[in-house]
Amino acid sequence: MKALQEAVHLAILEDRSQVGVIRYRFTHAFFRQTLYEELITPRRLQLHQQVARMLESQYASRPEEHASELAEHFSQSTDRAYLEKAVTYSEMAARRPQMSMLMARR
Repeated sequence: MKALQEAVHLAILEDRSQVGVIRYRFTHAFFRQTLYEELITPRRLQLHQQVARMLESQYASRPEEHASELAEHFSQSTDRAYLEKAVTYSEMAARRPQMSMLMARR
């Protein structure tokens, strides 16, 4: 928590939290990209896997709304099961615009 507070104080992150939701955002894409690129590959893959599992759990009741985000995180893996989930969510995301267009025509 101290590191988050320091990052907010230094204007690297901004606190976008609301009641019941803790959310931070990088103030500039440069910060996000630089920190991301400095992660060693095994750690980066591990973080993507953790995020993928957490998002999948959080969005379990409506995965189709977040399919592209889920696909992105699951695709950052070397694990076959995770890569299979990436394909499933990618297919789900690809179908989503078609569903929206069909609903709009009605």
